[in-house]
Amino acid sequence: MSGYLIERGNCRPVQFDLADRCSAVRELLRPKEVLHLWSSSDTRGPSAPIVDQVEQYFSSMFATRALQYVHDPMHVDCWCSPARTLDRGFGDCDDLAILAAAVLKAGGIDASVVIGNIGGGTASNHAWVEGIDQFGRGFFYEATNPVLWYGARPLSYVPHALVNEDECVDLRPRRRPVDWKRLLGQGAIVVGAGMIAAALISDE
Repeated sequence: MSGYLIERGNCRPVQFDLADRCSAVRELLRPKEVLHLWSSSDTRGPSAPIVDQVEQYFSSMFATRALQYVHDPMHVDCWCSPARTLDRGFGDCDDLAILAAAVLKAGGIDASVVIGNIGGGTASNHAWVEGIDQFGRGFFYEATNPVLWYGARPLSYVPHALVNEDECVDLRPRRRPVDWKRLLGQGAIVVGAGMIAAALISDE
């Protein structure tokens, strides 16, 4: 894969809510900024699946320190387009996921950025890439290492939204409001001055 740039791209500040993060990915995910990476003669051989080529490209970039994982400053979240990340030579998880997804899409692969976290909780503080390769295989790509898996995502990765240029699919589980009157009518355990009710809150 070639290494020159056509345009420099841009960055934008991102709020810490999921809606703005989805908006940022949809704005910054620009395969045209990295289409030139597929223009060299060594791109798509029959023995080299496109997703594997992209993983090898990123591994080489990290090995030579042409691309590095660098945190944003504390209390600042600024996400960048693919060309700007390549131009800077560094980015954090969101920048690298946007870059990787754009390179994959420029190569003809159905890829999306997934926003979520590692280990659970409500914070949407990590990003990675998921998609379908040219053979119909699902894949998971962690761009900060970089590491590629075919098949299901690792269990420790908790998705909140799947984003591409066309849509943002909210993957967070929906919870029904707790009907405390109904639950307490079915029985509760009284402990001291407080009451503890066991509830099963099912997905909508």
